[in-house]
Amino acid sequence: MIETKEIYEFILSNGLKYLSNNINVLLLIPELLNENINIILDYYKNKRVYDYVGDYSEGLAIVKKGKKYGYINQFFEGVIIPKYDGAFDFQEGLARVKINNKYGYINKLGEEVIKCQYDDAKDFHEGLALVKRNNKYGYINKLGEEVIPCKYDEAYSFSCGLAMVKIDSKLYYIDQNGTIKIIPNCDKCHSFKEDLAVIKKGKKNGYIDKFGKQAIKCKYDKAFDFSEGLALIKKGKKYGYINKFGKEVISLDYDEAFDFHGGLAIVKKNNKYGYINKLGKEVIPCQYDEVFDFNEDLAVVRKNNKYGYINKLGRVVIHYQFDEAYKFSNGLAIVAKNKDIYIIDKFGKPNKFRTSSKFIEREIKKIRHITKELEFPVAYNLLTEEINDVKEINKKLFIKKETGENIMLDLSEIEQIKRLIKI
Repeated sequence: MIETKEIYEFILSNGLKYLSNNINVLLLIPELLNENINIILDYYKNKRVYDYVGDYSEGLAIVKKGKKYGYINQFFEGVIIPKYDGAFDFQEGLARVKINNKYGYINKLGEEVIKCQYDDAKDFHEGLALVKRNNKYGYINKLGEEVIPCKYDEAYSFSCGLAMVKIDSKLYYIDQNGTIKIIPNCDKCHSFKEDLAVIKKGKKNGYIDKFGKQAIKCKYDKAFDFSEGLALIKKGKKYGYINKFGKEVISLDYDEAFDFHGGLAIVKKNNKYGYINKLGKEVIPCQYDEVFDFNEDLAVVRKNNKYGYINKLGRVVIHYQFDEAYKFSNGLAIVAKNKDIYIIDKFGKPNKFRTSSKFIEREIKKIRHITKELEFPVAYNLLTEEINDVKEINKKLFIKKETGENIMLDLSEIEQIKRLIKI
């Protein structure tokens, strides 16, 4: 569901009020359909309640009013008033907040259960959160106790019971007691995913298991985290997939490829995109100029500079006609055609909404957010954060988050970022 990132107040003729951050509310609330259409659809004349609203996480969404952040529930009720300089999604029952350049954590009642005292902090993962104090990293529990001291130069969140840390230029994997479990013999390594971790020796990549043993030899030019039992790998200029035994189950035939989601993966061949299953069968031929992951059994695809929707059999269910199209949510999707915005159902039946050209321009130009957690050194402030803008200046990649913070990434990470967000 594409949201306006703003919340508006709709005032009905009978005096009732509704708050909404997306156009879909006009279809979902019967009373609105009975109202004077000119009053309802021209919602820019209605009162703006919040300047920004994020996606829901654990029942609450981040909102911004002026320069402060707070949270609302799914009824658009303000449960935590905007008073923070920065706010982040709830994870494992707690959310990071920022006041006066210091980070802490609140619960869903808005109580500051862990004081804002850290120079940096990350979400809770497996019961522990990564924090930074005096330029060193450590871990705290949900009581705010520093169970692993802030002594590391770099660190990552816990995954599969282990966390990667760096101290005095040496890499280690530690457990939740802070005990060193693995001393990897490599130049670079990633966090564990599905019990295997990518490592790099020289210019080649492979995998180790949770005992630190080499599970898959370092022989790939690029290697990615496992997803749904398979990992994307690259040799030369071609991509393919391996299983956890290191067997090449899908040959390196593709110019570009992505992780599996729901049993399908997007691949590119001869400058066209399609979908394969885990057997490597091209279930939807590479014939599209642009494609996206399936959502509610439909995927947005682009052909001849127009967007449409296909099902998992590759059949066109809503033909190519839109200048922009977005994924389905709750059976509805927002599309743009000839500078008009519509909400369509899964049969393609439209409901037209009058709106301004500025709204269309803003919505169409929004960057599609990264949908998976990236594992880079925590100093980059990029773990699980929403990205609002991406620019490459003088061979440096700059990321701007919705909170206004800017991060610069190393050149070695640029290619992976570009592949994920398609810039």
